[in-house]
Amino acid sequence: MNTSPYLLRVDEHGLLACHIDKRGNALAPACRFAAGDVAGFAAWLARQPAGCRCRLVFDLAGEQVEVESLPRARGADRRALLARRLTAHFGRSPVAWTHALGRNADSPHQEDVVLHGLASSGALQPWLDALKDKGARLEALASATSLTAHFAPRALRLDGNLLLVCLGRNGMRLSQVERGVAHFTRLVGHLHALDDEALHEISRTRTYLGTRPRAGEARLQVVVLDGVAARDPVPAPGEGIRRIAAASLFPEGPGPIAPDADLIEATHLRWLAQMPHSLCFSTNSSQVARAGGGLPRRLPHATALATTAALAFAALRWADAAALEREAAAVEARIASQRAELSRFKDAHAALPAKAEELLAVITHIGREQARQLAPAALFARLGAALDAVSGVELDQITWSPPPEGAPGATITMNLRPADDVDPASLVETDVAVEALAQALAQRGGRAFERASPAQAGNDGYEGGGRRRPTAMLRFRFDAEEKQ
Repeated sequence: MNTSPYLLRVDEHGLLACHIDKRGNALAPACRFAAGDVAGFAAWLARQPAGCRCRLVFDLAGEQVEVESLPRARGADRRALLARRLTAHFGRSPVAWTHALGRNADSPHQEDVVLHGLASSGALQPWLDALKDKGARLEALASATSLTAHFAPRALRLDGNLLLVCLGRNGMRLSQVERGVAHFTRLVGHLHALDDEALHEISRTRTYLGTRPRAGEARLQVVVLDGVAARDPVPAPGEGIRRIAAASLFPEGPGPIAPDADLIEATHLRWLAQMPHSLCFSTNSSQVARAGGGLPRRLPHATALATTAALAFAALRWADAAALEREAAAVEARIASQRAELSRFKDAHAALPAKAEELLAVITHIGREQARQLAPAALFARLGAALDAVSGVELDQITWSPPPEGAPGATITMNLRPADDVDPASLVETDVAVEALAQALAQRGGRAFERASPAQAGNDGYEGGGRRRPTAMLRFRFDAEEKQ
């Protein structure tokens, strides 16, 4: 019984379906469906065995490749970050692929990642829906660009910074490739031969790639895979461009895949049959059922993942237990400290007939009272800062008293007099200055302000010794905690 999958190729012209063996020999007549002929494709699928396995490669104009430097992350954080970046570039398109290039040389905490996908899946989605509706099993979804980047350098023994140009029935596909991974791609659909216009597009692309931030210092080698030319040797067009017949990629030939298929299409289908799973693009799980034969191959990996998850969960539980033990030890240390303080207190006052719980309550109350009191140093620092912030009044006298039981802060009473440069008869100026001082104090924890005039002391504005008399009184409370 033959187990080879059906190979499908989707481009702007439609879908090509074939059934071949490993050497590219046809196991059944190939079928081509024009763009939009999804009904014909669905009818063809209905004639195939139930649950037939399929592989699909697409070569569409909406394909894009981006290379970004992202913060290094792991697990769910990394998956969420990649999902956000894919959405930013490709929107709601479900067809995407990512590949990590490794740590960024300039930023050790960054990694370079290739984001490859379809900006719009409109030309591909109807074919995927037909596969789903007919119960076909899609075991691989790949891009012609990624297949070319992976297989062509190996087949042609190429290395370095490459611009691979594929010329065929679907147009001219230009892809920048490094180490078997595409970093850039574009499709010029109306060019099918290496003429002057094609050479101009190649030159434009080379110029653009040279301006990209990641262009690097390696010289860009241009290699044209010509799907029209028969075999090498093919005359080179010059200008540092190497031209190779696509038939040379397979010494034994790509095989009679389809009568009207060019060599680029045949090459992509041969590579699709050989592709590793690492080149598979992701798609919505609801679109297509995955190949049933994949479960036994993935079972060891699933077991390993389950074991790793169990170990990680156990480690988290152990970490939680260790954290609880540390917290319990800290509580025990605080209790021991309070009991030691209680013992010292009892040794100093052995005659006190009090229970341990009562003494602990007294110690706690004393600590709470100390916390709500305002130290003199802090009091004068805040008062001085407030007085420095205003002009027009000077401090004549100050008193303060502790707050009532249970109330925070301290009660402050300030007697104020006009500054030397203020007319003592101008009550308006003094009131303005007192109001400004109250606002400055409020910013530093003052509240519950009361304003009044002190007792009159003569009518000339001066007291004995030539000192100006107080003209205003300000009473307020100071919180122990200063406002931020």
